[in-house]
Amino acid sequence: MDDADYERQINQMVQFIKQEAGEKANEISVAAEEEFNLKKLNMVDLEKKKMRQEFERKDSQIEVQKKIEYSSKLNEARLKVLQARDVEVQKVLAQARAELAKVCEDKAGYTKLLEDLIIQAALKLQINEVGVRCREMDLPLVKTAINNVKSKFTNVTGKKCPSIALDEKTFLPPPDGDVTS
Repeated sequence: MDDADYERQINQMVQFIKQEAGEKANEISVAAEEEFNLKKLNMVDLEKKKMRQEFERKDSQIEVQKKIEYSSKLNEARLKVLQARDVEVQKVLAQARAELAKVCEDKAGYTKLLEDLIIQAALKLQINEVGVRCREMDLPLVKTAINNVKSKFTNVTGKKCPSIALDEKTFLPPPDGDVTS
């Protein structure tokens, strides 16, 4: 072998080594590119997942806030209805008090009302002895009403009249604004 053969063999070996090095560098580059793309894809997926979770969290917060607002408005409306109802009930009570005051002024009508109330109470209680308590100012009217009830109870109900006792020691309070007891 002469120098040219050695030189050619050395060049072939250098060429082979360069080719192997190029292929190896290419393999490393491809592997690095694949690894980079895989890591990039994982990072993108992870960030997408985080963004979805954040979006879902914010969406659920918005839903909760909407429900709270709805509940608050509903409670406000209920309170307004209750307040309006209370105002109307107070008006009705005031009217009823005024009407009751007028009823007390009509002695015949008031006595009839007392009779009817005593009969109704005796029927509801279904006992043999009925105790009646009244306002001190109504004592004479209630006595009259009790006497009338005793005479007409059987005619009205078809039942035996119970014993009716008037409590003349303990009285009901007088009407509002009347402090004569």
